[in-house]
Amino acid sequence: MYRLAANQGNSDAQNNLGFLYAHGQGVPQDYKEAVQVLPPGGRQGNPNAQCNLGLLYNQGHGVAQDHKEAAKWYRLAAAQGNARKV
Repeated sequence: MYRLAANQGNSDAQNNLGFLYAHGQGVPQDYKEAVQVLPPGGRQGNPNAQCNLGLLYNQGHGVAQDHKEAAKWYRLAAAQGNARKV
C-alpha cells in the first residue's frame, strides 16, 4: 500500500515506507532502501521525511556518516516545526 503511494509521489507514504525500512517494521530492516525512499519526500518538504533523513545521515545508516548532510535535513525539518530531539 505504501509502496504504490510512494511510487506515485506521496510524501507521507515515502516517509512512512522509509521509516518502516529503517526500523524493520513489517519489512526486513534495510537502511539503504530507507535512504532510497525518503529523499523524494524530503525534497517535497515533508518535515518527517527530512528529520528521518537527518537521523540516517547522523548515524551513518545506509549512507556514510555525514553530520553536515544530517544538519541540512534537520534544519529543513526544524524550519517547519519538526524539532524532534535526537
